[in-house]
Amino acid sequence: GDIYALGATLHHLATGSDPRNETPFTFAQRPPRGLNPRISPALEALILRCVNYAPADRFASVNDVRDALQQVTEAALARTLAAVAALPPPPTQVQPASAKAPARPCGLPSARERIDWVVTTDDEVRGSASHAGGAVYVGSYDHHVYAIDEIDGSVRWRFEAGRGVVSEPLAASELLIFGSEDHNVYAITRQHGCLVWSFRTTMPVRSSPRGDDTSCFVGSDDGFLYRLDRARGRVLWHHRTWGPVRSTPLVTDDQVLFGSDDGHVYALARDTGQLRWRQQCGAAVVASPVQLDRLLIVGAMDGTVRAITLDKGRVSWTMATGKAVIATAAVAGQTVYVASANGSLYAINGANGRVVWESSLCRQITSTPSIDDEYLYVGGADGVLRCLDRSQGDVLWQVETERPIVARPLVSPEHIIVGSLDGRVYGMRRGS
Repeated sequence: GDIYALGATLHHLATGSDPRNETPFTFAQRPPRGLNPRISPALEALILRCVNYAPADRFASVNDVRDALQQVTEAALARTLAAVAALPPPPTQVQPASAKAPARPCGLPSARERIDWVVTTDDEVRGSASHAGGAVYVGSYDHHVYAIDEIDGSVRWRFEAGRGVVSEPLAASELLIFGSEDHNVYAITRQHGCLVWSFRTTMPVRSSPRGDDTSCFVGSDDGFLYRLDRARGRVLWHHRTWGPVRSTPLVTDDQVLFGSDDGHVYALARDTGQLRWRQQCGAAVVASPVQLDRLLIVGAMDGTVRAITLDKGRVSWTMATGKAVIATAAVAGQTVYVASANGSLYAINGANGRVVWESSLCRQITSTPSIDDEYLYVGGADGVLRCLDRSQGDVLWQVETERPIVARPLVSPEHIIVGSLDGRVYGMRRGS
């Protein structure tokens, strides 16, 4: 019994498939590699031996399972080391002539006089802010969502969740909907921050909800994308992937599109949740897809930006940055603006994927850029918010914070608003 229970636990960990929701003794009908092709054949064989229907065909003891697991781990490590040893030496890196020199904080005069107000929270602000009705809504790792007056920065109210909030709140009519590290999706009133409903998933919710007229769509680290009834929080449908869903869904007239840590981009029928297509990206997709005409633009952890056709899910073009693309792209006209963990911000021709300009800004960027007429705003791992000329990529001004900025700057009617890992939310005046 202990060996079988251990095998069931290993199956759950390897695949995300909860055995409590399945018919007993059906593991052979759900082989691990069929649910998660990334695990090795050796690990699959070990798990299936543990959960064999006949006790005599299982491992004799927990010590035998431990020894077998150690062999699987050592074999995997040996394969990895052999693959690394076979790699050619890295070429000498030459910075392309089109790349601009890094704009360090000391390279431009500080524009801190642009700061109109600052709200201090009790922990890191990782999530992006939203804006509606003169209020800015933003979560903090101090377990709270804040409603901040957009003009003067006064805090109107705070709502306390069970854990930190990195999800960008969705303003939907009179509701504010967001996810939390405490596994819940919350709907509260925008006016006073009073709880209307909550829906519990089985893992943290780091995806940001998006909605239509009657429902909202949100991913969870439990591997599901959920469609919830906006009025009561009931599940209308859910679709399973094989990795955490931290990508924020893109909702079109008839489709919902999103990425998963299982390395795929998914397209589902909006009304039913039925799979239309999925495209393999080769690495986790944390960035959120954006639409450019009939193309879907999305980056992945393999450092590649892909343009995928909306109807068939076929790759139209790719652009490699060399480091992970965690930030979501921004689109204006036929130009795509996207940042990479290599520290550069790119302007890309949306029709063919060619780089229009590259601006090397800092050591790393995971912040999504925001567009404001002829300007771009983006945060960096160096804690600097930069304003760039959208046509050329030149830095016009910058404001330093005390810790990295990973959130997308919000362009409100009066301000640029962004949170920092220093625990503060900054309201800065827009413009050149």
